[in-house]
Amino acid sequence: MLSHVVTKKHGSLEDNSIYIRFTGSAGQSFGAWVCKGITMELVGDANDYVAKGLCGGRLIVQPPLNSLFVAEDNILLGNVALYGATSGEVFLRGRAAERFCVRNSGATAVVEGVGDHCCEYMTGGRAVILGPTGRNFGAGMSGGIAYVYDPNSEFPPNCNKEMVFLETIEAEEDEIELLSLIQQHVRYTRSEVGRELLANWEEAVSDFVKVFPIDYKRALETQRLQEEGANEMRVRAKLKQSGGRRVRSKSSERHDPLKLDYQEVNQEAGTDIEDIPLTPSSKNARPELAGSKAIVGPLLPSVSEKPSKRRGFVEYERGVIGYRTFGPTVDAHTRQSRWLR
Repeated sequence: MLSHVVTKKHGSLEDNSIYIRFTGSAGQSFGAWVCKGITMELVGDANDYVAKGLCGGRLIVQPPLNSLFVAEDNILLGNVALYGATSGEVFLRGRAAERFCVRNSGATAVVEGVGDHCCEYMTGGRAVILGPTGRNFGAGMSGGIAYVYDPNSEFPPNCNKEMVFLETIEAEEDEIELLSLIQQHVRYTRSEVGRELLANWEEAVSDFVKVFPIDYKRALETQRLQEEGANEMRVRAKLKQSGGRRVRSKSSERHDPLKLDYQEVNQEAGTDIEDIPLTPSSKNARPELAGSKAIVGPLLPSVSEKPSKRRGFVEYERGVIGYRTFGPTVDAHTRQSRWLR
């Protein structure tokens, strides 16, 4: 309701134009659809659907300074935080429950631990996890990037590698982005976990795992090759016009593909990510984290007249849950012993 009134009257606002500080326990959908220019700080905890549909605003959640519990060991957010968020930022000092960042398409989030199904069906944005994760991480994840702090190498078995690569942080752009997000997290929440990581950054950065969707990586590589081809054609045209003399381009700036979100990839490449069919080598690949950047199979889309559109829901093997053993019981009416299932 607040974002509706602000947007209707003012349009867009500068960051922190409206700053609201809450104390206590928030109910369902705290900070839903918060627009750009609004910052909400919650000193306490919140229920499910925090930052649902977030569209440019900033949410900060942290425990009180005089709290006796350890923030990074306790859950402060309920399930399904950032459901369908399109932009904005969330900084949480503490853990979130299940399905964190489900269907996130552009927002940035930093959290100190998550439950099962984190980043499920995520299509854009960034997620930084500074603590343990639950099972089935990244199921159906087709866009965006997640950085997971994994000093004990416990994360790979919890990740659903059907649609993602696991890589180490090697590119300078990735390290700068990750470092900046952790610095903001410490600035807004006074996180002890973040402070320790920054104090030992050279060692800590090697313990992060980058979760990179296969389709997203292929789309970025396709776009890069298209840009190189277009640049080559422009160079040839200028050479032809100048009689064979090479002319330096006026602009040497190049757009960083890692900053693209899912919508920008669609607009620039002209192709929906789900419309790019998988090549046989990349479809069956299951790269494990091995201390080096994982690149499996050709990254260009294969030629297919009828590409498969069944990319939304991914089947995965579930753990076997044992049932209670059969045993005798006494019938309340006949007082006779009988077996019940």
